[in-house]
Amino acid sequence: MTDTENLTERLLGQLLAGAELFGVHLGIQLGLYRVLHEHPGANDAVLAKEAGIAERPGLC
Repeated sequence: MTDTENLTERLLGQLLAGAELFGVHLGIQLGLYRVLHEHPGANDAVLAKEAGIAERPGLC
């Protein structure tokens, strides 16, 4: 693997890690982890209602 490929792979890995960290931060700020702790196995409708956020629109 070339130096450029190594750098590209490392940068992509860091970008993905940052996106994942942002997702966790957002979940904490919205109270989603608290709701999941209080309602294990909750679906998206329950999560939205209990966290006081809008339910995501259907994907179909």
